[in-house]
Amino acid sequence: RRALRILPAYWLALTLLAVWPGLEGVFGSEWWALYGLLQSFSLKWIFKGITPAWSLSVEAAFYVMLPLFALALARAGRGLDRERRLRLQLVTLACFGAFGLGYRAFTFHQRSFLLLGTTLPAFLLWFSVGMSVAVLSAWHEGRERAWGPTRWIARNAGWCWTLAMGVLVGMSLSKVFPRPFSTEPDTMASHLGEHVLYALVALLVMLPAVFGEREGGLPRRLMGSRALRWLGTISYGLFLWHAPLLSAFQVRGWSRLIPGLPFLSLTLFGVPVVIACAWVSWRLVEQPLLRLAHARRSGQRSAEEPR
Repeated sequence: RRALRILPAYWLALTLLAVWPGLEGVFGSEWWALYGLLQSFSLKWIFKGITPAWSLSVEAAFYVMLPLFALALARAGRGLDRERRLRLQLVTLACFGAFGLGYRAFTFHQRSFLLLGTTLPAFLLWFSVGMSVAVLSAWHEGRERAWGPTRWIARNAGWCWTLAMGVLVGMSLSKVFPRPFSTEPDTMASHLGEHVLYALVALLVMLPAVFGEREGGLPRRLMGSRALRWLGTISYGLFLWHAPLLSAFQVRGWSRLIPGLPFLSLTLFGVPVVIACAWVSWRLVEQPLLRLAHARRSGQRSAEEPR
């Protein structure tokens, strides 16, 4: 199902964007690395094709690792009660996160972050945070009223978002973190601190959606609005199409359509084109294949049911 969700839309975008506005490497001898989501494993490929798609390479590696990781945890937790299995899983995930942070420190020390720092081990902290939330979410089902942190999060979604915004603003105003997007932090502390704080921001944004999702409040009303749900539906297409198209529009002078305001110019005139491409990708490729994937899953469940 994940292959059907990710690969066809990616292949379509990669091929069409290689035709126009043109992407390096897609129709050359390294095509197999780009179509196979192997960008993050070589400096020869990482900036070719759809540049942000190196993160899809990390995601694909995670999908390969996850079943093995789950199988190992299931065997290790065999015979344990629910509470001890929870502790085992959370401790293991914490160790994974610590390893990921140590790995990032190693790549920074070796000055090899561009290659080693764009592979799965360098992002284990982020994956561990997300998986820990998933584990706690499954554990607390039926305990919504009894578990104190869940009640607080459910009632204070706005505070979670305010804290997330406060961390982002603090990072932007700090002398430690501000830098151009194209450069790396100068010190180990800023490098690791930035990685940890981004994980914290993501965690604070996620918590109200995971715990207490049936509660009201402005954050949930905002995220549940029709416009944001629609953008969320086509968000994978936005990810795939935005960088090559906006870069092409900038080269062609779209950023100068409003004098002195290049960002606003690209936003007003370029983003609608990106949204249109993402919507077409969703309707013609992603949505039909998702229906197929879920239909196959439903058929498999029906076949497994006792008759």
